This record gives sequence, C-alpha cells and structure tokens, in this order.
Amino acid sequence: MMAKKHLRQGSIWRSLLAHIQDDWYKYVFEVIVVILGILIAFALDSWYDNAIRKSLSRSYAISLISDLEDDISDVNEVRTVMAEYIDRIDSLAAYVRSVDAGRLANLDLFPLVLSANRPYSWNRVTIDDLKQSGILRNTGNEKLSRLIGEYEAFTKHMEEDYRVDLNAQQHVLALADGIVDLNYPNFVDLATEYWNPNTYRIHTGDFSHSEAYLAAREYPNEWVISDTARVREMVNGYLRLRFFLNVRTNLELPKLISQAEEIIALLESDYLD
Repeated sequence: MMAKKHLRQGSIWRSLLAHIQDDWYKYVFEVIVVILGILIAFALDSWYDNAIRKSLSRSYAISLISDLEDDISDVNEVRTVMAEYIDRIDSLAAYVRSVDAGRLANLDLFPLVLSANRPYSWNRVTIDDLKQSGILRNTGNEKLSRLIGEYEAFTKHMEEDYRVDLNAQQHVLALADGIVDLNYPNFVDLATEYWNPNTYRIHTGDFSHSEAYLAAREYPNEWVISDTARVREMVNGYLRLRFFLNVRTNLELPKLISQAEEIIALLESDYLD
C-alpha cells in the first residue's frame, strides 16, 4: 500500500512538474514572440524611415542636379556675353588708337558704347529647401554639405562682383553719354541692329554695312568728336572695367562651374547609382 501511495505521489509530482514546465515553455515562447514582434516592428519602422529618407534624398538630388545644370548653362551664357563685351572694349580702344586725334566719327563710336552686362539668375529653390529641411545634416554627408555651402557662398560673392561691375559700367556710360551723341532719327534701329536687348548678345555681321548704319550716315548733322581728353578718360574707364570682366570670365566663373560640376558628380554617385 505504501509503495502504491508513494508511486501515486511521484506520478502527481511528475505531472505537476510537467504542467509547470509546459506553462514555463509557453510563457517563454510568448515572451520571445512579443520580443520578436517588437524587434520586427522596430526593423520595419526603421526600414520605412530609411526608405522615406532615401527617396527624399534622391528626389532632392535630382532637383538639385537640374538646378545646377541650369546654373551652368546660365553662367556659360554670361561668360559669352562678357567675352563679347571685352571684345567690344578692345575694339573701342583699338579704334581710338588708330584714328588721328580730332577725327573720331560719332557714328563709329555709337555701337561701341552700347553695353550692358547680363545679370545672373541662380536657381536656389532646392538649396533653400535643403537648408530648411535639415536633410543634409541627417544624411551625414559632410563633403556634400561643405561643397553646397561653398557653392552658395560663391554665387553670393559673384552677385557682389556683378554690383561692382554694374557701378563701374554706369560710371563709364556716364562718361560716354558726355561724348557720344545717340540722337539719331533711327536710334532704335541702330541699337537693335547691333545689340539684342533680350539676350544681351551682339548681332553677327558687319554693322558698318547694315541698313540702319548707312541710313544714319546720311544724317546731315553727323559729326566728328574732337575732345580727345574726354575720349581718353572714357576709354580708360572701359579698360578698367575690362580688367574686372576678364577676371570674372576667365577665373571666377570657370571656378563656379567647376564647383557645380563637382556637386553634380557627388550627387550622382551617392544618390542616383
């Protein structure tokens, strides 16, 4: 009897222990499932956030590349206009040197003092959005942040240079206005025959054989400029302006283009590949 009693008790304990063990396994399993669920949720959330950031970064990269390519195109156009402006100043200086004092024809100086330097038109929308969104800080791309900062600072420097050049240009044009008379009956035809005010570009072709020029030659009051001292002052002013324009077109603007191209290359390699 005692043996059977002990046997029953042992069986009960084993059953109880097995039940407790089963409950423990279930508890551990449930804990593991919960932990795995939390980890998966975190992983999915992190993956989703990374996917959003990656998509946003790619979108900004595409937009910034487009803006920079437009900037490069605009700067190249500005360089072309500056180069034509420099050639015009060289023509003015050469003409004054080649003609005897007191024999400078007003009509020949007329197109040489028609001048305007083309302003810049930067595309800053994407850069401004990047600064406001803070995405550059979040990406951790320090090189890209530095290059964009340097590029933006240089565009502002070029705007200051443009204002300096514009002031110099206005000064020298004031000198020209005191020397060269633009009061021809066909002034508008003369001006537009030589220079396109919409593009700031000089028309190709020989201006001295144009219909507008030949008509102005028949103007009875066509005159010769004899005030060589004032002409010399005007030419000197243009030559000083030429020096600064040469710095822009041969040094500063190529540097700006190089900066833009470096940013584009970095964006393409880091965000578009």
